[in-house]
Amino acid sequence: MQVILKAEFTHDDPKNTLVIMDAYPIGSHSQFKTFEKVRIPPHTIVDQQIVSMVLRVKGEKGKPWEARIEFVDQFQRKYRSKKLTFRWAGPPPDENVAIET
Repeated sequence: MQVILKAEFTHDDPKNTLVIMDAYPIGSHSQFKTFEKVRIPPHTIVDQQIVSMVLRVKGEKGKPWEARIEFVDQFQRKYRSKKLTFRWAGPPPDENVAIET
């Protein structure tokens, strides 16, 4: 599943840059990251889009789902977002989609 979100990042270390290395819904994990590392210099707000391909998302096809996103920095410290609502962006749940091989 592809998860896309846009956020503003900042931190309180007055001397060092914080780097977000990974992001995924809690309870899942990244298959691969499709965003560049988010570099957050001191005293700065960084506006960034995060796109991640993840597995094991618990949700119902065709319906929005709620999750918290876990962000991992360059020191493997983890930060959690507030609860977010993600909307379904796939085909309607009752639509049969044929896949040609």
